[in-house]
Order: sequence, then structure tokens, then C-alpha cells
Amino acid sequence: MLNDVSVDAVLAALAKAKLPALNAHDTTSSRCPEAGCVEAIDTDTVSILKFPSTGRAELYAASVRDMLQVEDVVVVFAPTLTTGQKAAYGQVVKNAMLTPASP
Repeated sequence: MLNDVSVDAVLAALAKAKLPALNAHDTTSSRCPEAGCVEAIDTDTVSILKFPSTGRAELYAASVRDMLQVEDVVVVFAPTLTTGQKAAYGQVVKNAMLTPASP
């Protein structure tokens, strides 16, 4: 693994920043066999996927629209999010990846 930031840590960072991520549910078993990820959580606003490497994340990111890739994590945005909301989520995700000790 590139880092020890889990999808739960990213989700916790979003909650701490008071960004909506309601109805979180683990989709690892249904999503990861096809996507190639090691962890996945879906919410009403974002899907968070962690991959075994940056390369695998890049391959997946190339196949989806409206997403943000940071190292080995891909966040897919719901179509209802505005550009400003996506930027806010993106900043929190980037910070979570830089400071994994404080989710």
C-alpha cells in the first residue's frame, strides 16, 4: 500500500469538515472485484475507493467521469454536486491524504 489512509478515514475527514456524506455503506464486496480496489464506500454524495497502487487508481479513474484521484484513492462525485462543492470535497480529501494521523 502506498499509504495507510482508509476509506473510513477519508469519510471521517468529510464528516469533520461538515460535508454531506449520508447513507454510507460498504461496497467493497460488490464494487472492488470489478474495479480492482481494496476498499469502497458509497454515500449519497460521493463514492470513495482505495486501490492497491496509484497505477490501479489511475486506470480506474480514467474509466469514470466526475472524479478526483489522490494517490491511491479515487473519489467519484454524485452528479448533483456543484463545482464549488466538488472543490470543497477535493480539498478535504487531499488534506486527509497528507495528514493520515488525524482523520
